[in-house]
Amino acid sequence: MTAVQYARAWERRQRDFGGSLKREFAALGQLAIAVDERLLTEEVYSKPEDVTPTGRMKWRRTNFLAAMETMRMEEGGTRIVIDNLAPYAEPRHEANKPARRQINPLRTAHWRDDMLLVLGSVVTERLQRVKARVLRGT
Repeated sequence: MTAVQYARAWERRQRDFGGSLKREFAALGQLAIAVDERLLTEEVYSKPEDVTPTGRMKWRRTNFLAAMETMRMEEGGTRIVIDNLAPYAEPRHEANKPARRQINPLRTAHWRDDMLLVLGSVVTERLQRVKARVLRGT
């Protein structure tokens, strides 16, 4: 293989890797938001609302927290950002962590932290497969 052929092969691999990587990140973003929604349902919405000693509901469930959970891609499609624009999203997620607001322990829901635990090895494995596939040229 000549130097020119070698350079062209690497240019093709670089181009293929960029496209493959963006497609894989888009798929990972969809997976992340699906896992995020499942964890929100399990950790927040599957629990009954708190009631006062007189039996009245302390709040009315609106699913606003779940509705405000969004996913977007940044940095040319290689960064996944999951945001929540609900004003109480961050305090709700951080509740019952050290030095943070304490709430009913049965209501603790760190769905984002749990999402990272669920997806950590999946992301690494899938990105390694993309890299191997591009280097093989398939």
